[in-house]
Amino acid sequence: MIVVQRFKLSMLVTVPLLLISCQNGELDAPLDDNTLNNMPLLSSAAPKPVDMQTDLINHNWTLLSAVDSDNQPVTALTDNKDKVLLSFREMGSQQLVGFSVGCNAMGGEFTVEDSVLFIDQVVGDAQYCVNLNDAESLLAQAMRGSSQLSLSPSIPPILTQITEADKTFIWQGASTADVKQKQQSDTVYWEVKGKEQPCPDGTTKMCLEVRPIDYNSQGVKVAEGKWALFAGEIEGYNHERRQAQIIRLQRFAVAADAPQLIATPEQAFTYVFDAVIENLLAD
Repeated sequence: MIVVQRFKLSMLVTVPLLLISCQNGELDAPLDDNTLNNMPLLSSAAPKPVDMQTDLINHNWTLLSAVDSDNQPVTALTDNKDKVLLSFREMGSQQLVGFSVGCNAMGGEFTVEDSVLFIDQVVGDAQYCVNLNDAESLLAQAMRGSSQLSLSPSIPPILTQITEADKTFIWQGASTADVKQKQQSDTVYWEVKGKEQPCPDGTTKMCLEVRPIDYNSQGVKVAEGKWALFAGEIEGYNHERRQAQIIRLQRFAVAADAPQLIATPEQAFTYVFDAVIENLLAD
């Protein structure tokens, strides 16, 4: 039996799990069931050469279908497939994979060689997830070890994964924020208060109250910035009122007149939601 190792959320900062809301990049129109059921696992056409690892990293992947060795649906995943997400990233010398069924962040280091994905150790946080624990355990067990990959160079791209247990997962890709913005992002961490505040612009708009958080290379919080009101948008982030959180964002430099932290006269940025690092007690 494979056991998913559980760690405190603060430790997960040392292994950024890249879990990305499906709103981070809109998927093209999903394939209908008839097309999906008749699609071969390995294309018989002669596609253009594909750098598989680059394509894996350049896309966020959402589950389309999952079947077992008897070609029966893996209902624990397919019943929640729009929230079953997969993503890859290079962080310095590390190659990191992250995945989720809509609750806890899971993942680890990966390698891809000759179309074989290998994930050794799977780590994850330990928040209790109503009705999702079975799906989380199943996905963690399926992802660990070796998987055979096939990548179709279609638009949108389709990734077929056959696991060691002979489960077949089909994923649909959407370009990451880095690819869409055509520039490398910075990773930043914000603490967000649960209660929004009126924006000081005389309108009825409500602003998030946020402060920057700094972590060292061991994932230990080393600094907290000053609280400020944020009047802009965070692509892909849905703020849950009364829930304080620490979130990870990808930050892209844009035109100087774009939304930014109020009363912070510095270069403006576009912010894209990456992951919830920690849920905090209500403020």
